[in-house]
Amino acid sequence: MPSGCRPRRKPAGAIRRRCCPSRALMRQNPMIGPSPRWIRISTTKWGSGWSRPTGLKRTVGGIPLREFTSLWNGSRPWIINRNRKGLLFFMNFNDYSDDIVFGFNTRTGGVSTGVYDSMNLSLTLPDDPEDVMKNYEIWCRDLGVRMQDLVIGLQTHTNNVVRVDERNKGQGLFRTRMKDVDGMVTNVPGVALVTYHADCTPVYLYDPVKKAIGMVHAGWRGTVKEIAGAAVRKLQTEFGTEPADLVAMIGPCISKEYFECDRDVVDAVRAMNIPAEEMISYDTVKNKYHVSIAGVNRLVLEAAGVPGDHIDMQDRCTYGNPSLFFSHRRDGLKRGGHCALLMLR
Repeated sequence: MPSGCRPRRKPAGAIRRRCCPSRALMRQNPMIGPSPRWIRISTTKWGSGWSRPTGLKRTVGGIPLREFTSLWNGSRPWIINRNRKGLLFFMNFNDYSDDIVFGFNTRTGGVSTGVYDSMNLSLTLPDDPEDVMKNYEIWCRDLGVRMQDLVIGLQTHTNNVVRVDERNKGQGLFRTRMKDVDGMVTNVPGVALVTYHADCTPVYLYDPVKKAIGMVHAGWRGTVKEIAGAAVRKLQTEFGTEPADLVAMIGPCISKEYFECDRDVVDAVRAMNIPAEEMISYDTVKNKYHVSIAGVNRLVLEAAGVPGDHIDMQDRCTYGNPSLFFSHRRDGLKRGGHCALLMLR
């Protein structure tokens, strides 16, 4: 059965999903029906048969089965596969795994110590440079990517998106980084687009028709500058991408619950070209606002023409999961950093 399909009847021994989509999401996506959905699980990808219940101690790829069945993004299963090397994969892109490589590291599986324990990939924090390079070696090896093929810019919370190609390979690790770059696009296979994160939102874009990709770092400043939309427009002008063809992922970032801010941030959100009021809430006890930065980025993508059911959102909060993620809001500069990667094969 093709990935993403839902059987009409429960297969023998299949495991029932622990949560179901809302009625609004059912109306938005006709592929989601009111009946419970069922999932197939394997240690590597969809398609190896229906999983059978063997108790809550059952694990898949080293993760408890309970964790797999409780994740829901509103349009299709979103599965995290976290292995011993600190990788975090997005299995909803499995349909395109023959065309692209993608990932986001957790904080586990590296060699850094202390506050950088252990898969720190930040080049700007005072971690041991040899440990950081070893972490890159481990991460890239497990992703099947060469370190020499990474392209890393110097992020400054702009909405600048640039086109890169094979001439940019090695920038960041082995050559000077491009300055004031928070987004990159390419249509060249083997060029790995990499952005840094420690609460800020990673946005992945893939055009399966024109075979082009985009990778975006969207902090709250870049978000209100609508950098995700700028990346969509860059793909349009450079490669002829039709926004309706794009598939997008919004990766792990700080959640609305923990993104606490003052009126200046809210005013900037309200001044955007999109109606984002639903992404804002106010805490009367703390006299603070909360904003869903991931949700605002989703609205930006939709306004740029990306269909809502082509956008998947990862629901893991970097602030609220200290065993998995570094967080600048939680730990300040006493922490490591993550990388998001996207590459055409």
